[in-house]
Amino acid sequence: MTKTAAAEQDAVLAALHAELAVARESEQRYQGLVEAAPDAMVVVDQAGNIVLVNRQSETLFGYDRSELVGRPVEILLPARHQSRHLEHRGGYVHAPGVRPMGSGLDLTARRKDGSEVPVEISLSPLRTASGLLVSAAIRDISERHAAQQALREARDLLERRVQERTAELEQANAALQSSEAKLRLITDNMPAGMAYIDASETYLYHNQTFADWLGLPGHRIDGHKVREVVGETVYAEIKGKLQQVLCGKPVRFEREQKHANGEVRRWTVRYSPHFGEHGGVDGCMAMLTDITEHRQAEQALQQAQKMEAVGQLTGGVAHDFNNLLTVIMGNLQILASEVRDSPLARELIEAATKAARRGAELNRTLLAFSRKQRLAPTLVDFNELISGMAGMLRRTLGEQIQIVVAPGPGSLRAVADAGQLETVLLNLAVNARDAMPQGGKLTIETAPAYLDEHYAAREIDVAPGPYAMLAVSDTGVGMTPDVRLRAFEPFFTTKDTGKGSGLGLAMVYGFVKQSGGHIKIYSEPGHGTTVKLYLPTSSDKHDQGAPPAPEPPQPRGSETILVVEDEGDVRALVCRLLAGLGYRVLTAVDGQQALEILDREPAIDLLFTDVVLPDGVNGPDVARKAQAHGRAIKVLYTSGYTGNAIQQLDAVTAEVRLISKPYRIEELASKVRHALDGAPD
Repeated sequence: MTKTAAAEQDAVLAALHAELAVARESEQRYQGLVEAAPDAMVVVDQAGNIVLVNRQSETLFGYDRSELVGRPVEILLPARHQSRHLEHRGGYVHAPGVRPMGSGLDLTARRKDGSEVPVEISLSPLRTASGLLVSAAIRDISERHAAQQALREARDLLERRVQERTAELEQANAALQSSEAKLRLITDNMPAGMAYIDASETYLYHNQTFADWLGLPGHRIDGHKVREVVGETVYAEIKGKLQQVLCGKPVRFEREQKHANGEVRRWTVRYSPHFGEHGGVDGCMAMLTDITEHRQAEQALQQAQKMEAVGQLTGGVAHDFNNLLTVIMGNLQILASEVRDSPLARELIEAATKAARRGAELNRTLLAFSRKQRLAPTLVDFNELISGMAGMLRRTLGEQIQIVVAPGPGSLRAVADAGQLETVLLNLAVNARDAMPQGGKLTIETAPAYLDEHYAAREIDVAPGPYAMLAVSDTGVGMTPDVRLRAFEPFFTTKDTGKGSGLGLAMVYGFVKQSGGHIKIYSEPGHGTTVKLYLPTSSDKHDQGAPPAPEPPQPRGSETILVVEDEGDVRALVCRLLAGLGYRVLTAVDGQQALEILDREPAIDLLFTDVVLPDGVNGPDVARKAQAHGRAIKVLYTSGYTGNAIQQLDAVTAEVRLISKPYRIEELASKVRHALDGAPD
């Protein structure tokens, strides 16, 4: 053999040894991975013989690995599963390119002692130097099978119990119908009126005497709401007492009622709560006894006068306290920004702010005196609600009223009693119609809103957070300030005798407050009215959702701003805020005074004015006259009316800059800066 041939042979042998070493190293690495696998692992060759197992396999099957290696894999399977396993393994052997990883095969495995165990097997092909192998990952699923079996047994047991309970209920219902017939015979012959009212204020039962006194047939009572049966006037009188008994407290009172024969009679009414098996109030029993001969008509009048006086006193105190808190909280906020470098002053301001907030809590207690109603809050889509009521409102209000529906974008949902909310919307629409005797336009719109801490501090019983806003605006006669202040008082009305009870807005107010919301009226004589309802978008009144992202630093400036605002407290607060941002501020209480200031002050950069002002000169009038002589003065309007409402009043156009009340301090600073810079909002 030549040296060259010998060298080539040595090179070939060295390459073969190197490949063998790599193959052995790869095989050892694979054996280590198999040993470390969390499941039992069994590796078989193309003939179906076991070539490798791990410790988990020994534990699962009870074999020593020496008893398994070299044996056919069928030793681990009951005979009935062997053919299925061979078919599945053959798919890997003859079509190794198909790798359905993650798919498992449920089989029953056989242990050394002959016992069986349910397993899940996943097969994977493995190419090695010695040929194609099949690796099987085997998992014990006994616990899964046991859980499934327990679930099937529980379901079967539940079905049997439901069937048994249904049979019991059918028997009980038959017995109840028999007892009810006997009870009906007894109660119909009693001299007292009796009725059962459930927790939703719906009549479920009444006797014949009760129907006779009301002058109504039975089908007009059972299954109907108390409000529908007795009418608005009577319901307004008994509403608070009815809800008191539905909270668990017995109630006894007297009242006059016209009998079916036309005679005015006086009754004693007793409400007794009915407690359910879980301790809650399921309803109440109402007992009416005729005591006309034992009472004088003057007693009823005295009681009504007393209740009205207390209600008016409470509303007046709450309103005045609200104004005081608005000024206190607003000025404390301004003062806090002025004394940032004084720890003592900050501490005193914080103490005063906490005291003012406690005052707000006290005011909420005063407002709680008003009537309440039992609500069933759900998640209500405002846009769906107003769209669904539009047709009914058009029929109700008549052709002389043009209705404009302006839903906000997307889905706007709030937590409220849907039925009561529909009643509220109808009530507001009817009030708007009455304010437009010659016809006009009614606008119903929705929008998302966020009432921040600053606004919440100035209002009563308002939690900061996200709200869904529903606004009802009309082009009617509007309200004077005195009427607007008393609009929510019970029994207060501007209508003629017999034309209304004065309870409409009081009931709207009670519903909104009980729902954790807020209500605001914006109105001026001759400029229509806007009523804004804010209802929380979360059922948790203490956590109305995450607030918006922190605002950037408030933009400042040194320009001159003329503020035109007829509300004194609001005017003073806005001027302090703007002055605190560095602006030079001039003030006017009405449009005429604003024009006088414009005549003598040529260097005014921005007119910040309310849209509707007293004494015949509105904000748009001031703006037009200010710009008539070519003065480069910017204008920013503010109003409690919505944008749509202002346009329908022909006060301003859609293109002007407007900041709607209530607004946040950050929003005011941003709007003013944008108006001065001519930047888009």
